[in-house]
Amino acid sequence: MQLLLKGHTGWVTSASFSPDGRCIVSGSQDCTICVWDADTGLQIGDPIKGHTDWIRSIMVSPDGKRIVSGGADGTVCVWDMKTGEPVGQPFGGHAKAVTSVAFSPDGKWVASGSDDHTIHLHRVAGDTTFLRHSDGVTSIAFSPDSKKIVSGSIDCTIQLWDIEECKQIGTQFKNHTQSVTSVAYSPDGRWIVSGSDDNTVCVWNVQEELHVVTILKGHVKRVKSVAFSPNGKQIVSGSADHTLRVWDVETGTQVGNPLKGHTGPVRSVSFSGDGKWIVSGSYDTTIGVWDVEKALQMENCVNGHSKGITSVAISPDSRWIVSGSHDCTIQLWDAERGSQMGSVPQGHTEPVTSVVVSPDGKWIVSGSNDGMICLWDVNHVMQRVKINSLLKGHSRGITSIGFSPDGSCIASGSKDGIIHLWDVKKGMITMKKSLVGHTDWVTCVAFSPNKKQIVSGSSDHTIHIWDADTGFHKGNPLSGHTGLVHSVVFSPNGKWIASGSSDTTICIWDAVKEISLQRVLKGHTKGVTSIVFSVNSKWIITGSADCTIRVWDVVHGQQVGITFEGHTGPITSIALSSNGKWVVSGSDDSTIRMWDIGVDSILNPHVCFSSEASHKLNDVQRFCGATGSCHMPYRLVQLQKDGWIVGERGQLLLWIPPAARKSLYSPHNILIIPGGGIQLDLSKMAHGNMWHQCISD
Repeated sequence: MQLLLKGHTGWVTSASFSPDGRCIVSGSQDCTICVWDADTGLQIGDPIKGHTDWIRSIMVSPDGKRIVSGGADGTVCVWDMKTGEPVGQPFGGHAKAVTSVAFSPDGKWVASGSDDHTIHLHRVAGDTTFLRHSDGVTSIAFSPDSKKIVSGSIDCTIQLWDIEECKQIGTQFKNHTQSVTSVAYSPDGRWIVSGSDDNTVCVWNVQEELHVVTILKGHVKRVKSVAFSPNGKQIVSGSADHTLRVWDVETGTQVGNPLKGHTGPVRSVSFSGDGKWIVSGSYDTTIGVWDVEKALQMENCVNGHSKGITSVAISPDSRWIVSGSHDCTIQLWDAERGSQMGSVPQGHTEPVTSVVVSPDGKWIVSGSNDGMICLWDVNHVMQRVKINSLLKGHSRGITSIGFSPDGSCIASGSKDGIIHLWDVKKGMITMKKSLVGHTDWVTCVAFSPNKKQIVSGSSDHTIHIWDADTGFHKGNPLSGHTGLVHSVVFSPNGKWIASGSSDTTICIWDAVKEISLQRVLKGHTKGVTSIVFSVNSKWIITGSADCTIRVWDVVHGQQVGITFEGHTGPITSIALSSNGKWVVSGSDDSTIRMWDIGVDSILNPHVCFSSEASHKLNDVQRFCGATGSCHMPYRLVQLQKDGWIVGERGQLLLWIPPAARKSLYSPHNILIIPGGGIQLDLSKMAHGNMWHQCISD
């Protein structure tokens, strides 16, 4: 939120920009109208007074010279914008509260809707015409050509009216299940948007017989106000859930995350004439002014996924990251800045369980508990992600998806115990064959580097190897784990298979000779959820429900270097960059962390809670001990559950408040997504028995 305007003593029921964007006008339950400077947020002049009951709706005339207001006192008043003086006498006639007022785009008409079920059309120059709903009128709006009016009502309908003929066009149109609270025309007159107490926003096609083309869902309480952007490409909605949401008209998807800042229901929303700003009025008595671009970026950065992350993948060029979540969405992130790229794609109706990127970086495939596989086109990822195919072949939820190295085939595993192979050609997917053999959920699948084999793991505790061409088993199932197999992967050189299990172990299998168990790696204290090999096939990197990441030597079967800690929830997925220098991890704590896993970083750790190496702790030898030595593998310095950053021997460094712990950078973190993570500069910290150095003479 760019500005928060305070001055009203009651609910702000309506707020709007002047046509030139220089002023904001607001109406309130306190019976006054206020005019504000849109740049500074300062009130211009004294409040305008005249209504004897609270003001329900206001609007500025197209020429910016007048304000029209409707009140609970049943009157419609017109005011001079500069002087605040009334222009002529109030328009009377309504028997109950006036709920909505509007100027026609040509400036010739003022329309008012009322709880008395009627719409009054007042010619600025004279007479009044009456139109009638079957229940209270909640909102009205003129068409861009000033020839029609659309109205919404408590009777759950919207109606179109011909102004010159003073008659209804067509029948009542109903799609909402509760009161329609707000209506608006698109600038080109092709669409109408309506908001409702049923928590939804509907977009209607006006060109043909009026019908709903899109239902926008996301608000968790009543939608109280809707408006189109000046270019007609976006819709903003305000709700009793205290948030604003911005929607893409073409795709019908929400742009970014909800805009938060109000502490009460949002009663009014509208765009500025240039589309760069949104103004909102709330029952918290304030007016919010939002820089559209910055607000969406900020909300994306601060909020990210609303629930735990289930899967992460990195683009082949390592420039962006895709994540899937229990919140049923996938999101794309800039790998350098950690900012969200494009809008939040909508397609799944249940938690997303797996995301993968095609080898050429043009496609994302996601699987979900809804049993669907979505293929997403990311050629224009900076603008939006377009769903290209929606596939259903499994009878239960998808658990895992893998791309073949050449991008021509997809393998999907499911709770139905079956693996489906799909052909991919020019963005089209067709089912190729099904692999049947597991006796319980298929939990993970992966292709061999030469594409000839597929490995799968299951909750039946076994691992199967399949011939990708014939779909037949290769040998017998591999048994070595005593729990669910969470993750399987081939090494880049094709010599090894690694598997991670809920039994807390990692198994390494020889994949060249007769497939056999070579060694079992132990160290994690909870289930191993995700595994990747290093680019040279010498190391394995593992993520676990114990919230840690570990690196292992494949040949010797030992942990290499430090244990990476920082997530406050179980790690569900990890992925390796194409250059092998960093790993990303997704967690149930709803964050993604990027880690430096270079040899120097692992073998020569430093005490640094920042992405900047220059912020590392000075005089680390003094903190570690007299010798300055540390044993490997070890936790050099880590944040404990009680908030203390503690050294290897239990020595205390500093305490972190609870609110800051989730987003605190850990040693070797390059980035935390969503952004806004807390970084510590310890380069000048006076610690231990040197505390007196922080006091200068």
